[in-house]
This record gives sequence, C-alpha cells and structure tokens, in this order.
Amino acid sequence: MRRTLVLLLTLVLIAPAAHARSGEVPAMQYSIEWGATATFWNLRDFNYLDAEGSRVADNSSFFKYYFNAEFLAGVGFNLSDRFCLGVRTGLVGVEDNIRVIPLLARATYAFKGVCNDGAFIYGEGGVGLRDIELSHMISMASLGVGHRWALSRRYSIDMALAVRATLDNPTLNASAVSSNAALYGAATVSLGLNF
Repeated sequence: MRRTLVLLLTLVLIAPAAHARSGEVPAMQYSIEWGATATFWNLRDFNYLDAEGSRVADNSSFFKYYFNAEFLAGVGFNLSDRFCLGVRTGLVGVEDNIRVIPLLARATYAFKGVCNDGAFIYGEGGVGLRDIELSHMISMASLGVGHRWALSRRYSIDMALAVRATLDNPTLNASAVSSNAALYGAATVSLGLNF
C-alpha cells in the first residue's frame, strides 16, 4: 500500500502539466472538490460472544442520518476528448466518528467533451484508510452525475450528485468475532474546480 501511495505521489509531482495548444484537449487535469455527504442507511452483520459468553447476532438494516463533509484532490488523464481516468485522495466523513483518507480511482465520461459545458457521468472505487498505521482499510464505491461549466480549455467548475456505498469491518469490543461487516449508504453533493 505504501508503494502505491509513493508511486501516486511521485506521478502527481513529476508529471508535466501538458499545456495544450489552442483547440486541443489537455493531456492532464488537476482537481479539488468540496462536498457534503448524507449517510442515511446502515446494514450490519455482527456475530460475536459478549462478556457473559453468549453468542450475539445482529443482522439489522436501518435508516439513520449522519451529515459529513469531504475534501478531495486529484489528477486525471484525459484519454480522449470525452473520457478521463484519474485518482483522488483527501478526507471523507462516512458516518458518526468515522473519517477516512480515501485512495480512489475515477472514470468520467463527459457527453460534450471534457473541455466543454455539459453533463457527465462517473464511477469511482477504492479504499479508505481509517488510521495512520494503515491497519484498518474500508472499501468505497460511488456512481454519480454532474454538470460541467467550462471557464476555458483548461479551467472548469463541476457540480455533481452521487450515491456511495462504503463497506467497513468495525472493531468490536468482544471475543470470538465471526463477522463484523457494516455497509453504509450515502448521497453526496459536491462542487469541484478543474485546472
């Protein structure tokens, strides 16, 4: 995992910005994004022994609202005039007292082109690190739609809506844990700047 992070950081720092000539699609684009996340659904599959030695099975699904924020930065490679493949990282709130540092791969398709005004769709997935020791990772996936306002060939503003699923294995204060999975469903709205 550390090698992947070092490789990603090296790529972002040494890759040239690839200034495009007039009318060409830039080879690369950087982005920063701010967003609000509304986690509204939780599915649990817990099975463990409690302090008295009794088996506890909690297989529940419930709606519970948590409001979180997110900040992400990324780099994307425009593989064509409509398709961009990139990586993003930052800080994302998942649920109450659960914040992660994600490492996400994102594929974006812009219907009118990456340098033009218009709608786009995207899908992304990856892992989120819950602690600095890299010992607790969670899985994350999102599907979204948005609109891009092109300010120039190089600069644009994105507004996006998405649904996100996050799979976690929370630590339980119990013995003989046979399952500890939690799935969180969320909706996000974000505003991004591409340059």
